[in-house]
Amino acid sequence: MSLIIGKKELRTIMFLADTKVSIDILDKTITGGHKMRVNPLSGILKTYIISPTVCISFAGRVENSIEIIKSCINDNPINIPKYLNDKLIESNDSVSEFLVGISYISDTIMYKVNSMGITSGEHFWTGERDGFSDYQSHYNNPKNQNKNKFSQSQAAFVDLVTYTNVPTVGEFIIETIYDVDKNTFEYCERLMGFRGERIQNIPKEIKTALDLQGSNEIGSFQVSNLVSKESNKPAVALFFPLANSGVFFIPEYCLNNQGCGRLFVNKNIQEFKDEIYKEYGIHLEGYILKDNIFTKV
Repeated sequence: MSLIIGKKELRTIMFLADTKVSIDILDKTITGGHKMRVNPLSGILKTYIISPTVCISFAGRVENSIEIIKSCINDNPINIPKYLNDKLIESNDSVSEFLVGISYISDTIMYKVNSMGITSGEHFWTGERDGFSDYQSHYNNPKNQNKNKFSQSQAAFVDLVTYTNVPTVGEFIIETIYDVDKNTFEYCERLMGFRGERIQNIPKEIKTALDLQGSNEIGSFQVSNLVSKESNKPAVALFFPLANSGVFFIPEYCLNNQGCGRLFVNKNIQEFKDEIYKEYGIHLEGYILKDNIFTKV
């Protein structure tokens, strides 16, 4: 499991999710904590914008959760939370949980759905309990106080993925928010960098995502979340400028590939964006750090 945080304030809903996937655990040369290092080459999308006004995140059994979301899209039920609850019961899945954001005419409502029932509220989490404990510690850290609830949650989640020792929590963030003015859910732009202190103990012979950004001894890299500017085609990409590689997540593709995104290698950021537009008709936008200056691309 990974970790997903849901926050609602007034009509705005925000979901924060890490990307979590394991190195092949059958590889006997990888031992101990290295078994669960994050590898974005097959990163899993955990948050799906299935319509402008409906967003579903999940944690738990990936295959079953994906199938339930696909059937929800196909069946288009009137009561989505109840539909998800019924499907979890039918599949005897007591592990998986959904966080659901829905915009109705009069209000937005956030739900937590599992096989035990449906709850609405303003603060939810699902996934790795140890990861949530770490998140709470960062959330309550004095340096993250005196911020609004969304900013405090964002800062705590960044600290979580940067410093956590919980092996099932990934190092990359996919954020989704309901834009009240546009009346739509959107994936969010983000630019993150890691200097490598946290991972310098990883042996250089262990192949991880961080190899793409240089060496494991150094362990520094950048990742830019690029987002679709087409409101009818929500999508997000993790692009690694130092590696000229990126992973593209669009719900339709991910739902048919066990949640995994599509990998593009040996492409600079403009070539990556051009390829996405050519194949999907989607303009991606975001930021990279160029000559130590935040640059819009």
